[in-house]
Amino acid sequence: MKLGSTRFLLLTPLVACMFYAGMSAQEENTRHDAHYAAPPARSSEVSDLAKENLARVAASASQLQAVLVRDPGILVELKLWVAKEATDNGQIVEDSALTGQAILDRLDHDVKFRSIATQLVQRYGYLLPILNPDSEVAKEQDLLLKQRARRLVRRTAR
Repeated sequence: MKLGSTRFLLLTPLVACMFYAGMSAQEENTRHDAHYAAPPARSSEVSDLAKENLARVAASASQLQAVLVRDPGILVELKLWVAKEATDNGQIVEDSALTGQAILDRLDHDVKFRSIATQLVQRYGYLLPILNPDSEVAKEQDLLLKQRARRLVRRTAR
């Protein structure tokens, strides 16, 4: 046997083991990332029971009212949703259903509407969970933001 073929026979299993170890580490990272990632998006194939339960997840009426007072644009978006809902049901929307007071009253009494309003305000960045500032994840995020700011300052200085 030649020296080159001996090396090949010795290196092939070594390279294969290194490749397998790399793949295993990548799979472990993927599993770790998936575990800590945001909850999966709601599938269109959600069961009727799940849809019914998810339609009841909502912020309190007072929390939503505080956001709507602070950002009237979201109130307009909610009124748009009410008009679309009426259209989808083959109805003409009443002007009285589109007043600010009517929207606030409906938030008090209609949990499914409150759920829609919650999703809407969250889409615009309100009522979202925040990281615990004492957690490792928050400290890591803070460090990344500071590094980005330093890079931006350096680029601007050039």
